[in-house]
Amino acid sequence: GRGKNDSGQLGDNTTTSPRKLPVQVKNSDGTGALVGIKIVAGGAKHTLAVTNDGKVWAWGNNYNGELGDNTTNTRTRPVQVKNSDGTGSLTNVKTVGCGEWHSGAVTNDSKIWAWGYNGYGQIGDNTTLNRLLPVRSNVPMQ
Repeated sequence: GRGKNDSGQLGDNTTTSPRKLPVQVKNSDGTGALVGIKIVAGGAKHTLAVTNDGKVWAWGNNYNGELGDNTTNTRTRPVQVKNSDGTGSLTNVKTVGCGEWHSGAVTNDSKIWAWGYNGYGQIGDNTTLNRLLPVRSNVPMQ
């Protein structure tokens, strides 16, 4: 990616901003590149990627839990989005999307999962509580 990187949203393990030339997203330990990416989505200051194995990686601002790693720690390199109970990773994901401060995923079984800022009910779980882990959305698939 290139552009603004003040929250690490480019995933290159820095907050050097702006980036005028493209940079490669690092892997989770920062030693190489994140590989096998099939889908990417960007929010206001965070980014999500789905890898070929159906897992979701997230990086950047996390003030509202938009990275889904059960923290509010900003990340300058990718972390895996956790599953709903925080014991493993969200898996079997076919696509992701980002709002300004929240994130969502659709799994291969057509379930919708969302996390992050929920002040207006955008997570779809009938609450206005921010979510640090993915929760099953009550929004029906069309």
